[in-house]
Amino acid sequence: MSACGDSVQRIHQELDNLLNKSRGTLSPTHDQLSSLVAAFLPSHPPTLHSKAYLVLSTFCQATRSSASSGGSQQGEDGSDAGTESLSRIFQPFITSRLSESTDSDTLAGVSFLSALFQVDRRVASHVFLQEGFVDLLSTLIVSPSPPGSLEVARLFAHASGHKACRGVIPDEIVTWLRNQSIQTGDRALRAAAILALVKLSRGTASNTSNLAETHAVAVEPRDEFFTNLLTEMITSESTDRSFINDAVEGLSYLSTNPVVKQSLADTAFLRVLFGLISKRKPSAGPHEYTTILYGILLIASNLCAYKPRLSKEQQQMAKLRKFAEGGKQSDSKNDELSYHPMDIDKHVQARCHKVIESGVLDILTVAAGVESPASKAIVGHIYLNLVEDNRNRGKVLQSGGAKNLVRVIKAYLSSTADSLPSEVLIPIQALAKLAITSSPIQVFGPNEGNMLDAIRPFSHLILHTSSSTLQQFEALMALTNLASYNPACASKIASTPHLLNKIELLLLEDHILVRRASCELICNLIAGSDDIFARYGGEGGGQSAKSKVQVLLAMSDVEDLPTRVAASGALAMLTSVPNACRIVFDLQREHRRAFSVIAQLIDPSVRTYETDDEDTATPETGDARLVHRSVVCFRNILDADKALPRMELAEETERVGLFKIFARLLKGELGSYDSTIMQSAAEATKKLVELAKLRSDDNPIGLRRRIDEAFEATATASKRDNEEVCTPGGFIVDGAESTSLYDEEPGGFLVPEEGEPSHVRDSTAVESYIPLTSVPHALSLLSLEPDDEVLAVFRNAATGWGARTADSEGVNRKDWRAVCAVLLEDRNGPGERAPENADFEMDEDSGSEGDEYELSSLSSEQGEGSSDEYKTGGSSTVKSKQARSESRRSPSKASFGSKLDTVHLTAEQKAQCREDFARFFPSTADAQLDIQRITAQEVINAANLLKEKLKPEEASIRQRRASVSRSSDGSMTIEDFERMIVQLKMVQQ
Repeated sequence: MSACGDSVQRIHQELDNLLNKSRGTLSPTHDQLSSLVAAFLPSHPPTLHSKAYLVLSTFCQATRSSASSGGSQQGEDGSDAGTESLSRIFQPFITSRLSESTDSDTLAGVSFLSALFQVDRRVASHVFLQEGFVDLLSTLIVSPSPPGSLEVARLFAHASGHKACRGVIPDEIVTWLRNQSIQTGDRALRAAAILALVKLSRGTASNTSNLAETHAVAVEPRDEFFTNLLTEMITSESTDRSFINDAVEGLSYLSTNPVVKQSLADTAFLRVLFGLISKRKPSAGPHEYTTILYGILLIASNLCAYKPRLSKEQQQMAKLRKFAEGGKQSDSKNDELSYHPMDIDKHVQARCHKVIESGVLDILTVAAGVESPASKAIVGHIYLNLVEDNRNRGKVLQSGGAKNLVRVIKAYLSSTADSLPSEVLIPIQALAKLAITSSPIQVFGPNEGNMLDAIRPFSHLILHTSSSTLQQFEALMALTNLASYNPACASKIASTPHLLNKIELLLLEDHILVRRASCELICNLIAGSDDIFARYGGEGGGQSAKSKVQVLLAMSDVEDLPTRVAASGALAMLTSVPNACRIVFDLQREHRRAFSVIAQLIDPSVRTYETDDEDTATPETGDARLVHRSVVCFRNILDADKALPRMELAEETERVGLFKIFARLLKGELGSYDSTIMQSAAEATKKLVELAKLRSDDNPIGLRRRIDEAFEATATASKRDNEEVCTPGGFIVDGAESTSLYDEEPGGFLVPEEGEPSHVRDSTAVESYIPLTSVPHALSLLSLEPDDEVLAVFRNAATGWGARTADSEGVNRKDWRAVCAVLLEDRNGPGERAPENADFEMDEDSGSEGDEYELSSLSSEQGEGSSDEYKTGGSSTVKSKQARSESRRSPSKASFGSKLDTVHLTAEQKAQCREDFARFFPSTADAQLDIQRITAQEVINAANLLKEKLKPEEASIRQRRASVSRSSDGSMTIEDFERMIVQLKMVQQ
């Protein structure tokens, strides 16, 4: 049946029937397939062509699906079952039409095969490669009609796009195509011939090793010639526009040549080219319109394409691939020149600017709405190349580029496939670039839902297995901006499955920019999301929170400044709650580095490692952002409300030298900063001063701790066997209500009376002591001078002030505390004042590591009383400020008793002291008293006589005797005795 006799109406009806059968299980009839073949005649209207393409595509898909489900075997040539089945169906119709003598039948067969190449190239190639088929086509060029010649040229153009078909095209066909490309009578035929020759040349250049393609003659040197011909056709004002599709497709292939790119980057030509879309949309059919649109998008994509940015691994793979294809290894110079000079970035940027000026953004808006997946993919590539230059991003946003990208991305995300294709990463990356440099409102609009919807594609860009390092970096930056917009976006990011774990892994990435972006995103998430704040130690978190804070500390110590700013900012926010402060403090106690890292943000000269090279040059001043964050961190940590152990905190801050750092900051030695930073620094310094008081000698807690630390550093353990001696010392018993500054438990000269508790040590108890040979070293730990008089005091203490043998093992803890407390208190000098409104006493528990001083407040009434007397009342006594100040002495030789040398006694007072001194020597004449000396034994013998004048609140006799005696053995003359009596206020003045 002749194709010319087929009415358009009947073909429409048969196509509808075939479409219904393709959707079912019924087999098509001969008439239906014949109508399908005839539907592609060029003389038929575009609407029929569009329906024919739809029916052909549906039929091919249904047949393939049926063949695969039926378990059909592969063909002999390796083709799949679906291809074999479709080839058996279509080949008889095509061959019969080509064998007919009428032009209409031949034209129907050629046009159908051309359409089949566009719908299912595997079936068309299978038919084209059948033995004798190309020879049959070659007969059509002998004396064809003009329509037949055009369709034959277009058929060979389609076939030349496939590798297997290029190898079987004979020389006579290539020669015929060359002749048609230079004729001027038929522009449509000329454009089709040029398209076929361009495809043949591109195929030959892409794989010259294939011997089957020797028939294809390389025509690359004529690229510029063909380009000029095609551009002239497009810009002409001819009423015949049937050649436009072939001309645009030809330019899409030619535009891969860098030289051609420059010639096509002409604003006048591009405006005409882009104008083809709006001009042809009303009249052209959907298929023809989509074909032209796709070709224009390809040209724009080639003009805007940057050279690939390959990693080192990819570069090496490219070299290996080139070696495998070329058969020999190219030298380094050829590798370096593999990119044309016209493809360097500055030329690409100039072309992108011209493309935008010519109206490509309107074309992209149209293309984003089509259903063609190929067109959507190219839209993503073009947008990515355009926004590579920051100067173009504003224009892209103004034209609705972000909305167009979202439309393209949603087409991929709506897919039911288990995993997203890697092609979706390109439009997501383009959208990320826009979100990096612009406000979320400018990119996504005021609708918060659009911002929340954008989080999902950005997370895919990070999590996808095909994502490059650059894509992950840009996705991190985009999410950072979104996280900073409002808490809802931050919470959405935090709740995205698997995303946060990946972000934390990227903190350890080798690339510095990826680490920086990850750290900045985490900083913003901590600020905006309660869950992330808690995850990093804000509220709980356990050991995992501790490890995360440790990572932030490590990030605060890297060389990259923005990374340090982000990490320290996160720490500043976290330390606003007690739990995070405790974590940082625990890390400081464990590793001794946390405070140093934070302090280095203020003073870059602070060393964070003990092995740091002291000669390494460091900047004199820090960055204002780092200083501010560090100051806030320390202000939070030092806050008493954070409930950190104050004494240990004081030790750690002293270890780092934090007070000196803040002092330098406030003095301006570390740079000039604004009032906000300086005010916070002043607050932190005030807290440091309060902590320093805990470590000072004026503070009993600090004093006691320092003394014990020196003791523990030099003490050894000993078991005193069979020693039934009262608690070591020689102090006068103060009674149960003792408030002595130095004593912990009663003990001394007096034997406990009946009914009083005995303080005899267990004979098997293990006691720590300092050997006399180690006393000088222990004193040096307290910055005390181990002179002869001080060592004599400790020798007397080691012998129990005469109560034990001279070969005693050393000084026990109690004696060490008592003597050192006096020495350290005396070192402050008479001009020093103790902390106001406070008097201190030690608890009565001896030897415990947890011993602490207790604080008693002075009432205003006590402050207004006599400054020279002790006042008793209740269970404690309080010493006035003046008396406490006067009791301090310097630890040097001349200081012992030097203050009392100037005391003048009245005759009555001297007589009273002489009378008391004589009681130690009852058998000695009064005239001989001036040469007598009181030793420890005489004191023990006279203790009962003096007990009525010793008050509970006075310091012990052994301490006072050691402080007023000028003898190396600690004995007292009558003058020493007078000084002691006056010091103890045992005479009326």
